[in-house]
Amino acid sequence: MLSRWKGWCALTALSLALSGCQLVSSPVDLLRSPQISSSQQERKQAVMQFMPATAKLTVPIRSKQASAIVEADLDGDGTPETVAFYKNEKNEYELGILILQKKDDGWVKLGDLKGVGRELHYVDFPDLNGDGIPEMVIGWSGGNGLTKELSVYMMQQGAMKKMQSLKYDELAGDDLDGDGKTDLVLFQVDRVKLLSSAQLYAIQNGELSLLQTLPLEPAINGFAQAKTGMASATQKGIFVEMGVGAHSSITSLIVKEKGLLRDVFASGTDGEMITFKAYTTLSEDINGDGITEIDILREPSGSEEYAMANMPWIHEWNQWDGRNGLVPVYENYYNNGVGFRFDIPDRWRGRYTVAKQTSDTEATSVFYTVNDSGSKQFELLSIVGIKANAWNERRKQLEQASAKYEMLGANNGFVIYSVLPDGEPSGTAAEKKTFADLRLEKDELAKLLQLYYMEYAQ
Repeated sequence: MLSRWKGWCALTALSLALSGCQLVSSPVDLLRSPQISSSQQERKQAVMQFMPATAKLTVPIRSKQASAIVEADLDGDGTPETVAFYKNEKNEYELGILILQKKDDGWVKLGDLKGVGRELHYVDFPDLNGDGIPEMVIGWSGGNGLTKELSVYMMQQGAMKKMQSLKYDELAGDDLDGDGKTDLVLFQVDRVKLLSSAQLYAIQNGELSLLQTLPLEPAINGFAQAKTGMASATQKGIFVEMGVGAHSSITSLIVKEKGLLRDVFASGTDGEMITFKAYTTLSEDINGDGITEIDILREPSGSEEYAMANMPWIHEWNQWDGRNGLVPVYENYYNNGVGFRFDIPDRWRGRYTVAKQTSDTEATSVFYTVNDSGSKQFELLSIVGIKANAWNERRKQLEQASAKYEMLGANNGFVIYSVLPDGEPSGTAAEKKTFADLRLEKDELAKLLQLYYMEYAQ
């Protein structure tokens, strides 16, 4: 089973590993406090002055500014207000939002909003009605697995007015159709009735109104992510990762057309869902072209011997075709135990497979050409992670065998090295040509491999 990720702690290009460069701060850098501007210091001092004595600043889980103290022009006068988020240390379920405004004679408090929850799940300042003045959207959470509550506030006559509170499991906000208004979409799941939906909200006549409830795929058990991004060169969408069963998932793509939401991959009467994957993966712009890709796990050719949990999955990244299908655009392979990602060259696609072997001291991923029947044939590349204390002995063995190896770096307690084939394999002229077409050189490999550190959930 793929381990759950708690986060990417570091991501280094192979070229850095080969050159010996390090992305590690010195002890002096780690001890040095981050520098803040005089205006930031002034805002912090004002917040500490007005914040309750038993309060402690807290950073929301999802916030574009990723800070406990942010700025937002809530009244549209061109001067931003200061907004601070805090927890009450004497009551673990009390959260607060402090709103301050600077006047000529000092700071004044415009509001001290209270909410129930253990953490702030979501904070954003979208323009929901297109008047150029942001509203404040706050998601309160009691913890993992619990339904969250969303509060929407609007500045009126110098004070924050709560427009409405709504229940949700996941949410996304963006201007999906380019009309200048942020579309607020809440996702909910009923685990008893096995139903899920997306609800579209907007401000109409000064009130927050439900415009549409869109049924989603049945029998899902939760949401891993709802992320907005470009679904095509001209169309934004919401990429929704939804859990199915113990560890599988599907991805829905929600777009807005003629004022209404549409699930472009909604399954037909046969229940087929083209974005199903055996383990949950998240959509992202993997190739940096500005369009979000959907990650589909694919079993490599000739992998029947592997149990599902040990499968050397190929990640096939797909873009929406503009209708109700997908177009594969990119592939890569991850070894999460060792901590590397290998991006598949375009010329390899449909012409290779991968196998893996593991032991107590090492993990090996081997890439092969395939013949017409899909069986592995000639070795193209081996990437090996070996425990650091076994590396010196392995290096001696490689040198004695005159192997064409390259030490790539150290990661997760492993030394990682590659082995490229030396010479030409025996076979037919067509098979030799395939091998020659797919063969890698050291410089190309350096551009295709990235090392990362992964912290596993306990």
